[in-house]
Amino acid sequence: MPQLEWRAALGGVAVAFVTSLVVRTLLPPAPALAAAILGVGLGAFLAGKWAHSAGLYHGAVVGAGWILLEALGLVPTASYEAGAFIDTVQIIVLDGLTLLVASVGGWLARRGPSSSSGTGRAR
Repeated sequence: MPQLEWRAALGGVAVAFVTSLVVRTLLPPAPALAAAILGVGLGAFLAGKWAHSAGLYHGAVVGAGWILLEALGLVPTASYEAGAFIDTVQIIVLDGLTLLVASVGGWLARRGPSSSSGTGRAR
């Protein structure tokens, strides 16, 4: 199991948090929800870049951190339907989508070299 670089993961969650707050003040609810999920992807991408290895892992940690903030009520979430079954399905789908976007964001960050020239490697 890769070692978690806490600063990278916390930085990624902070970027997602700030992005969500800014977007939710500027956009109506439906586009703001989509933009918040993309903000989580951006935070995960940055966490993957800041970490020296295991971008996918760090991206998933950012996604899990975001879901924890939602559960604690520290970030605004989507309004749900009145029925318990529909609420449960919506929560599962949105949290799964958040984890998927965050994991892909972290994975994309570690895919290639940090610079376009690839200098600084194998020294």
